[in-house]
Amino acid sequence: MSPTLQNIARENFRNSGYISHPVSQPPHRWSFAQPPSSPFAATDTLQSALQRRLQANERIQQEKPSRLRTYLNVIFRR
Repeated sequence: MSPTLQNIARENFRNSGYISHPVSQPPHRWSFAQPPSSPFAATDTLQSALQRRLQANERIQQEKPSRLRTYLNVIFRR
């Protein structure tokens, strides 16, 4: 390492306050969430997700054009 870089590193180390005033925060302890009190608490979430998927599939099927409509669009848009 060149002397210039060593001097810069020393200045940065001194200015950082690592030795003179280190951050003294206690480490955070792990905390675990308790399971829901009701065994049926997650049912609503699952039910709503399945409902949304069903509605999305129905919407896709409704938007899907028939072959006749596709052929008519091809003929009239030429």
